[in-house]
Amino acid sequence: MARIRQFHRRIRVEMYSAGSGDAEALAPDVSDIAASDAGAPLPGVGGWYAGALLPAALFLIATVFLGSALDPFYPIKTFFFRMYATCGVLLWLAACFFSGRIRLPKTAADPFLAALLAWFAASFFYAINKTAVTEQIVNFACGMIVFYIAAGYSRDARKAVGLLAASLAPVFFIAVIGIPDLTRGSFFPWDRLLVMPKLMNLFGVKCALPGVWTHNFDGRISSSFGNPVYLAGYVVLLIPPAWMLFAALKRRTPRAAVFISLAALEFLLVTTFTRGAWGCCAVSILIMFMLLGASKIRMNGLRTAAAASAALLILFVFFFSRQHTATNPTRFGVGERIGSIADTRDASMRERLLIWKTAAEIIKANPVKGVGLGNYYIHHPIYQKKFLSSPEWAPETNFADRAHNEFLDIAAETGLVGLLLFFALIAALAFEGLKAIKRGGAAGAAAVGIAAGGAGLLMYAQLQFPLHDPVISVYCWVYAGILAGLAGGAGSRARDHSINLPRAAKPRERVLISLCVAVLIAMSTVSLIGPTLGHVAFFWAERAWDEARTDDVLDMLKYGIVRNPSDAEMSVTAAITANNLAGMKSNAGRKKELYDFALDEASRGLTYSPTDPQ
Repeated sequence: MARIRQFHRRIRVEMYSAGSGDAEALAPDVSDIAASDAGAPLPGVGGWYAGALLPAALFLIATVFLGSALDPFYPIKTFFFRMYATCGVLLWLAACFFSGRIRLPKTAADPFLAALLAWFAASFFYAINKTAVTEQIVNFACGMIVFYIAAGYSRDARKAVGLLAASLAPVFFIAVIGIPDLTRGSFFPWDRLLVMPKLMNLFGVKCALPGVWTHNFDGRISSSFGNPVYLAGYVVLLIPPAWMLFAALKRRTPRAAVFISLAALEFLLVTTFTRGAWGCCAVSILIMFMLLGASKIRMNGLRTAAAASAALLILFVFFFSRQHTATNPTRFGVGERIGSIADTRDASMRERLLIWKTAAEIIKANPVKGVGLGNYYIHHPIYQKKFLSSPEWAPETNFADRAHNEFLDIAAETGLVGLLLFFALIAALAFEGLKAIKRGGAAGAAAVGIAAGGAGLLMYAQLQFPLHDPVISVYCWVYAGILAGLAGGAGSRARDHSINLPRAAKPRERVLISLCVAVLIAMSTVSLIGPTLGHVAFFWAERAWDEARTDDVLDMLKYGIVRNPSDAEMSVTAAITANNLAGMKSNAGRKKELYDFALDEASRGLTYSPTDPQ
């Protein structure tokens, strides 16, 4: 009866359809109902876990950050990302045992994802910083999990459109959180939720929330991304899908919500004052219209979407056209930023050129296998040496962590083999996108938006490293999964990767499996949140080193280091803090103990980052 009711509910759902109709999108996915895990203690990941929890995970990953952490943005975002992927795998395995069948969605990207994962893993054996390789492999594997969750869920076009629309929910909050950046302020809402003053007080640390994050880029909005150029990449990716949804949706409530997101995205696009993002976004919109023309998708709301988007953009450009005005208190102006493009001596561009030249030297010296995944920053100072004697390039000396070009970065770290595999993956996803666009209607419109946004992001990736940002990378995995799901459609389940187990789990075995999954989820939570808590403890130790007891400061420093062993910044900061503490002591033995700690920690950090300039 439950399945019959579910079937009827899905028939009554109003599809957001556009144009001449989409029979496949309008039809309920009967195969999905027949293969559902209804009644099982643990459902599969294709239902509520993707439909409800994936948008929730995207919201947290996009908006959460901790001012009370040495790295305010990376650790907590990565925790939510990895936690969602880990729980998804465990629930999926449980559902497989319950049903007696292992099933995985089949997509055109499968062989290239597997090949990239294997090639990345091979770099573990020759990289200097093996921990960095492991971190990147874990992130890539988690991304693959999210990709397959989104792909399996998105075969139903209605679900795919709903997931795409839900992914825009964080945008409004990101804009609100970022507004204080315009006046060189900062807002840390998550500290008030996640920092535990009572716990910190046990260590004798005065628990006062941080006032202003020092890296606020002087009036350019960075919000929960920590850097305006990262936020700009996110905006470039999302504007075309938001535009297409606004044009395709029929009902007023979701359409109004998408319009608010589109307004927030255009506000952010202007106020990041990122020149490369402006150009890439403009090209992505042109690509969007080209795809629409080629696919012959017709939407009555397209003109309205174009007019509304243009009006919003003109309004925001007007407000921020000049710096230090009533509407723009920052030192940046749109006109000034556009004019600086022609400046051949622009410091930012020249520094980036030197980074690219250095990356090219790394590729020349390591053309096949590269220097190891996540190990670019170790080799950058080595290969930059040849430019230090040049009067032209010596003033642009830098110690970049990334190549500021994703393609150069991939080639430097994983060689030309890795780069070719990456291009093959992009080609496979583009093929899936074209198949999805051919479905027409709302499904095709969603695919057009994702494809255009992805193309804009890849162009932007030639100037920055957006794919290494945890928020953008998760969105890329989700959007790629939506394309793959739409390309496969409801009738592709028979072609899935499938293995029959000897039998389905019995009721008692299901109870045992459920308990095991619960225990593994609890253990994963403790393990995965460790680096985040380590960052928080380390920050407070560094902040209160001259107020708290010395032993408590050292304990908190060690707590952070143990949970983030390869973080070079922690090693440097810990050594500086220990030296500062030693300078306050009169006891010679105590001084030596602190100096020894600083020396030992600096030496340990150098094993992970032997060329760190600090």
